This record gives sequence, structure tokens and C-alpha cells, in this order.
Amino acid sequence: MTRFVDRPFDWVAALALASGAAVIVPSMIVLALTVLTVAYSFVQ
Repeated sequence: MTRFVDRPFDWVAALALASGAAVIVPSMIVLALTVLTVAYSFVQ
């Protein structure tokens, strides 16, 4: 495919990337908090 034909699919890729980031970022935050909580409970 040429660069011109691929252009309409750019917004689909951007939407997929944004929705993936919207799911991954909060889950990574929750995972980090969980690991810190477990590590803190072992230190106590």
C-alpha cells in the first residue's frame, strides 16, 4: 500500500494507541501501589 492509501487508517491507529494507554496507565498505577503495599507490609 502507498502512503496515501494508509492515511485513513492513521486515526484508527491513534485511537487504538490512546485507548490502550487509557487502560494500561491506571492499571500500572494500581500495580505499583499494590507492590508498594505488599513490600511495606513485609517491612513491618
